[in-house]
Amino acid sequence: MFWECIFDPERREREVANMAAISLLIDGTPIPIATHLFDGPKLVNGWINVMFSLNDALLSAIQRAKTVGVSFQFSYGAPIFLGFDGMEFGDGAKKLPGFLHTCLRR
Repeated sequence: MFWECIFDPERREREVANMAAISLLIDGTPIPIATHLFDGPKLVNGWINVMFSLNDALLSAIQRAKTVGVSFQFSYGAPIFLGFDGMEFGDGAKKLPGFLHTCLRR
């Protein structure tokens, strides 16, 4: 299963391209996912596009999430990041099992 993330780099696309510490943010808690990078980051129409492969543990964490996000940092634990955090996911989490069932059957 793949997860694509798209966000506005606010004219800092070169910085994002050099940030190797990438985390999935689940309810504000970072989960390192740089080793799951599948494609990107690349700039498409002014927006950063990046794709990750998700294993069962990451899918399970996302399904339990109230909020999600992604952070790009120069090092894990750095005080600043580019990306987003706090995107409401409660309604999406309810739909995720049906989505996964449909996608994984193909």
